[in-house]
Amino acid sequence: MTVLARLMCLFLVAAPEVAVAPVRSTPTLLVTPADALVDAPTSIQASGLEPNQALLVTARVVDGHGHAFTSQARFTADAHGAVDLSTSKASGSYSGIDATGLLWSVEPEASARRGPEALFWLGTEPLRWQFDLVVAGHVLAHAEAVRRVGDPAVRVQAVHEQGLVASVAIPAGEGRHPAILHFGGSEGGLPRDPARVALLASRGYVVLSLAYFSDASLPSSLSAVPLEYFRKALDWLEDQPYVDGSRIGVMSASRGTEAALLLATVFEDVRAVIVMAPSSVVWGGFDPGSRRNTGTSPWTFRGREIAYMTVAPGRCARLGAAGADMFRCALTEYHEAVVRTTIPVERIKAPLLLAAGLDDRIWPSALMARQIEDRRARAGVGASDTALYLPHSGHVLATWLGPPSIDFDRTGGDRVGAIRAFEKAWPAIVHFLHVNLGGAQ
Repeated sequence: MTVLARLMCLFLVAAPEVAVAPVRSTPTLLVTPADALVDAPTSIQASGLEPNQALLVTARVVDGHGHAFTSQARFTADAHGAVDLSTSKASGSYSGIDATGLLWSVEPEASARRGPEALFWLGTEPLRWQFDLVVAGHVLAHAEAVRRVGDPAVRVQAVHEQGLVASVAIPAGEGRHPAILHFGGSEGGLPRDPARVALLASRGYVVLSLAYFSDASLPSSLSAVPLEYFRKALDWLEDQPYVDGSRIGVMSASRGTEAALLLATVFEDVRAVIVMAPSSVVWGGFDPGSRRNTGTSPWTFRGREIAYMTVAPGRCARLGAAGADMFRCALTEYHEAVVRTTIPVERIKAPLLLAAGLDDRIWPSALMARQIEDRRARAGVGASDTALYLPHSGHVLATWLGPPSIDFDRTGGDRVGAIRAFEKAWPAIVHFLHVNLGGAQ
């Protein structure tokens, strides 16, 4: 062995061991997708923490009216120093395991705001969410995410032709698109769910949002509205160069579902029908100004009133303050009137999607949805229908994965129930339209 080799061996034997310090990871907060539509599932994950470390994740967003909303939730990191909101238990603005809990649980930053002012206004501009990872009072990581109400390439235009009062959302892209005739309920005017319209247009549907009463050039009350007015709207859609006239559906909610179902009984070119909080019968006309019945039918066809149900003075009428109880009473006790005013849904050749909250306080939409289901089943139709019964959800279906702007005390349900209902119903609606009209999922 050479002298050099002996010296190297001596060095290796005598050299002291050097302790290697463990490499500490930098805490990170990841929110994905970073830029998406407001109905996109959101993933929020923290990593690089100490095993079993306590931490806080906060969220902040400014709504369409410029009001700030915040939420926060406490977690404990797992053995790898990580937290995933889809699997980690939280306590704070919400509790339990919920991937989007930080989004829908936000409250007004200014605690003095109450009533309608405390409701989140979605608006039309992108929402810019800010998230912080906090440990022992120190912000260790920050993340941001943008949520858009719709594709910015969607065009929205007013429609004042042929006596129609409407607006049309036109998706990007050349060629002819499937279309949806969309209208609201007893509130009158144009439908008040622009987010739902924008999300559908972003998936390739032309959406014609139609007012049929309570607008400047239309009747002030829901009374004697001709079904031919809706026919005119369908014809207008079919005439547009960007619409595939063979793929048109109808979507409505609450009182508007009567018209949607009636339309589909007489016009076979309606290819799909979506009714949320539906009615199985025709109820009397309604004046939103006085909140009173008009004593007339809400609908006419070929110049004649369509038979309608009224709640006569008596036991059922005395339940009026309870809303749903009054309607339920009439449906179970007014047998002859029910037979006379039931919508003949067995004549509808298009598939139906029914969505009803089990805690609807306005009227018993779940009961009426089941009546529609049963009537079609007895007639041997409806094999392609979809029925959604939504626990802890009321009369109004949420339109996105953020804080619901719903008066739960009046309409039923609660915040968690509204989000769970949206998570179940919205993908089902998108799939139903894709199958029956051919739009994107």
